[in-house]
Amino acid sequence: MSENIIFFHGFTQTKASFKPFVESLIPKINQNSKDDFNLITFDLPGHGNAGEVESNFNELNNIIETHLPAHFLGYSLGARLAAKCAIDLLPYVKTLTLISCNPGITDTLEKAERARQDFALADKLSEMNGVEFKTFIDEWVRQPLFGNHIPNQDDLNARYLSNPKGLAGSLINFGQGNFVPIWEQMNIFSKVSLKVLIVAGSNDLKYRNIAYEIAKTTGDTSMLELVEDAFHSPHLERSDTVAELYANFLLN
Repeated sequence: MSENIIFFHGFTQTKASFKPFVESLIPKINQNSKDDFNLITFDLPGHGNAGEVESNFNELNNIIETHLPAHFLGYSLGARLAAKCAIDLLPYVKTLTLISCNPGITDTLEKAERARQDFALADKLSEMNGVEFKTFIDEWVRQPLFGNHIPNQDDLNARYLSNPKGLAGSLINFGQGNFVPIWEQMNIFSKVSLKVLIVAGSNDLKYRNIAYEIAKTTGDTSMLELVEDAFHSPHLERSDTVAELYANFLLN
């Protein structure tokens, strides 16, 4: 029997960003499972080769519906989108994995400030030329949020080819400033006994605390894993460790 795993990447990333994690995961699931797994990476709307695709959930659901039923795994922006798609497409979701996820800002003032920041950055992105955009990507991946992790050159090269206007659209429509929080809706996962794996880096204090809250919200069928000495991208900083966690979650 064959099963699909759909990977949702983070902001500014492309499907190429998952390559180190996927390469660590493949031998772990192939050695320990009777089933075949199809690992499906794709560019989110507004990113990579999908730079001209409008960033909305109709477009996103259209992209992934051809691969259902499936296991969903999302990182950061992609985790938030994977959770929302799981709610919308619940009967077709086999498991859900959320890495460094924020299901939405609930504080009114904080959300308004984040919206202001998102729209300001979107305006800048919309006006960037190629050189300015490359500089933006290089600066983005070196934020303290990511610790010492720097993406490999293949990952960076794929990001450089994204359309800045596409990323601006993603930021406006999918960014935390405009995203309607789904905390209450995520209660449905425990009601239907959907297995949920929640992963965060031990050094990523903000998202570690959010991970604890997600675990409370999603109930008894969820599992929380903190990855030691990792920041916001634990699946890339500690690919082998997170691949092992995910394989055990998936197969047991």
